[in-house]
Parts: sequence; structure tokens; C-alpha cells
Amino acid sequence: MKSLGSLIGKQHEGVRMRKTLILLILAGFCMGEGIGSKSIGIQHSPFDLSGMVLFLIAADDESTLLIPGTELFMSNKLAGNMSLISAVAFARSGTTYDRQYGETGGYKRETTLQLIDVKVGVKIHQGARLPKRATSYLYAYAGKRFGRMNSVYTDYEYPDNNNNTDEDYEKYQNALLSPYMLGGGLGAEYFFNGSLSLTMMLNLDLYYTSGSYDDSESGYTDKRESSNLIMQTKPLIGLNIYF
Repeated sequence: MKSLGSLIGKQHEGVRMRKTLILLILAGFCMGEGIGSKSIGIQHSPFDLSGMVLFLIAADDESTLLIPGTELFMSNKLAGNMSLISAVAFARSGTTYDRQYGETGGYKRETTLQLIDVKVGVKIHQGARLPKRATSYLYAYAGKRFGRMNSVYTDYEYPDNNNNTDEDYEKYQNALLSPYMLGGGLGAEYFFNGSLSLTMMLNLDLYYTSGSYDDSESGYTDKRESSNLIMQTKPLIGLNIYF
């Protein structure tokens, strides 16, 4: 069962998200009709398959988790219909893997995963941006993800092993969770007025990550090397404010 603390944390995240969206909508409707050259916005994706796959590789167990993500971004018009985009995306999730056998055998691992993506790219609208009109756009970016995994380990048979950690192995896991990113997308943007717009986008993303671990100096040999190239599509929906 999920702890009360984790449930309360998720409720607080949901409340913050709703407040942010309400503030964006109110600010957008209160601003003028002329579409500005700069914008700030928020986008949300219900899942991130790349994060789930890399978690399975790094965690080295059978746990799976769904990783929703929220992206904050800014744009600055360069020339024509082209804009420079910078974005920071946040994702956090957790899972519990519990394996028991016999009366006292087995273990439990409670894991939390935190991901931060930093992106820079360009956005090109395919038509004029006009109030009460929709226009399509293309989007391309490059970036880096910074991933971190924290685990609490409980050994039912040998309690002395509880929470024993290997710093080198943790670095290996976090390296696998921190890929370089390259991607793009096709989207549509509807302008309610000159300041507020609704955007929907489908991304095609490439992630490359690698890591190595060598524990040959301990009582047994454990050498691991891993490199991964992952491709995914990801839907996003968001709101923009232009000024």
C-alpha cells in the first residue's frame, strides 16, 4: 500500500498544478489583443516511456512505474514565424518491489525517481498567428536529462543488509537515467486572443545514455556496461501566455 505521505504529496502536486493553470488562464484573458513576441507556458504529458524503460534497466528488477511529466518553457520570436524555445521539464514517481519466499526470506525495495530535463530548440509556425484562429507548428530541440534514483532496501532474512548502498553502483544507475536528448514534434496552437493560447503536440524523441560499473575489487566480480538508444512518441497539452 502507498504511504499516507506519498498520497498527500501527490495531492499537493495536483493542487499546485491546478492553481498554476487557473493563474495562466486568468492572466491570458486579462491581457491585450496583439500577439506578443515572447511567451511563457506550461505543458503536461501523462507518461514518459523513456523514463520507464531506463528505470527498468537501471533498477535491475521487475518494477514498473508510470512517469507523468510537467514542462515549463519560454519562447522568444526570432524572425518571421520562427521562435527560440527553452524549457525545463520535471517528473517524479515511485514504486515498491516486494518479493517474499518462505517464512523469512525475501526483500523489499522502495524507490523514488526524479527527472529534470533541460532543452533548447526552435518552433516554427506554419501560418500567421491570429486571435481566434488555430495554426500548426514544427518544433525541434536538443537537451540533457538529469536523473536520480533513491532506494530504501529491506532484507527480511538478513536485517544487517538493510539500506546498504554502493556509491559506485548508484552513480552507474544515475548515469543510465541521465541521457542526452534530441527530438522534435508537430503541434497545433489555438489563440483565444492575443495573449492566451492552447497547444497540443506529439513529440518524437531520441535518448542516448551509457554507464559502466566495476566491482571486481570486492569478494566477487560484478562488471556491467550498458549503452541504450531509445525512441519514443509522447503527447503533450499546454497553455501559453504571450506578452
